[in-house]
Amino acid sequence: MFLGHVLGRFQSVAASQNTFHGFLGFFSVLKSLEVEEYTRFAPQIIRGLDYYTGTVFEVWDKDGEFRAILGGGRYDNLVADVGGDPLPATGFAMGDLVISLVLEKFNCLPEDAGRSPAPILVTVFDEDSFNVSFQLAARLRNSNLNVICYPAATKLSRQFKFGDRLGIRVALIVGPDEQENDTVSLKDLATGNQETVPIGKLVQSIQNILDGTFSS
Repeated sequence: MFLGHVLGRFQSVAASQNTFHGFLGFFSVLKSLEVEEYTRFAPQIIRGLDYYTGTVFEVWDKDGEFRAILGGGRYDNLVADVGGDPLPATGFAMGDLVISLVLEKFNCLPEDAGRSPAPILVTVFDEDSFNVSFQLAARLRNSNLNVICYPAATKLSRQFKFGDRLGIRVALIVGPDEQENDTVSLKDLATGNQETVPIGKLVQSIQNILDGTFSS
């Protein structure tokens, strides 16, 4: 019934405009994929970006309680417009807030959604230590450790609270003393224990904390 409504509405236009032949073909594909019950023709949709060249779309929860979860459309010229080879494509943008609200509404939000997938936080001691911290994070990633680096040079206590809130287990500090002595301080955010180790023993020391064998 839905597809028939769309076809009937645009049949006279489709005969004279090739654009609508493609448009109606799109809805035929939706029917073939058996997803037409989740799809509705909405002529009021207007996407604010002028690079769209075809069908545009938005995705909503069925009750319409929130604003659009995502929106996008077809753009044939965008890649070429920014210097690439011509490549027709379809894309969309999604906001994390709305999808989080929808997941929460239907009790599908993972219990650990607020936790970091990385158990290790490299802190930034001061403005001059950014590169040192980033280099340390890269070194640990090369050792197959999952690491995040704090994005600002703020008080260490604030960085520790950030890590604790995300469920991160280990915080690493590379201040002036550590940099001078080629060491790193490790803080177990679960127990508060802290120790300073040579850089060469860092990976094993981190693993000891994650394995629960750390003692100070």
